[in-house]
Amino acid sequence: MTKKIVLLMGALFFCSQIVAFAAVNVGQHTGTLRITNPDGTVVTVAPGAAVPAIANGSSIEVVDGVADISTTDGSAANVVSGGKTFQVAAGTTMNVAHDPTGAALVAVSAGQVTVATANGGTAMINAGAQVRVGGAVTSASGLEVVTGEISITDAQGNSSTLAAPGYTPPVIPDPLGIQKQVQSEESSRDISPVS
Repeated sequence: MTKKIVLLMGALFFCSQIVAFAAVNVGQHTGTLRITNPDGTVVTVAPGAAVPAIANGSSIEVVDGVADISTTDGSAANVVSGGKTFQVAAGTTMNVAHDPTGAALVAVSAGQVTVATANGGTAMINAGAQVRVGGAVTSASGLEVVTGEISITDAQGNSSTLAAPGYTPPVIPDPLGIQKQVQSEESSRDISPVS
């Protein structure tokens, strides 16, 4: 009976360790990665080599090349590239491309990523957005939006949206099928909805 309890406890401990390290995943990667675990240990992964289990809260530096990174629900990570640290929220899938000039291109396909801006604020990169940092980026935020739009909060707490040139936000359909127009008071003195 005691042996069974010890074996069961060992199996539960082993399973809990697997769950704890299955939180952050690196898919394909063509460059060198430097993974810093929460306990401070650092692991360097060569281009194309197998990536070890990565614990929740780890930091992954994309030293060069391209890497696909995702977090599961309930886990988060930091990704470093282009001299910036990107805080990757739980349930996020992103791609990071770091080129020899020092610039990084970050594309978020699901979830959201937060990064500090050059002017002391923060930027929220949502799904569908692609941002370039470092290199020849000269905007006040230090970010160039390549695709989609991002939300910026400056150092004083003011919010704004920064969009890629030519970007048109998606049209959200009216779930009730009611389309209304409002006439301006200048043209009719009546501001009630018009069918």
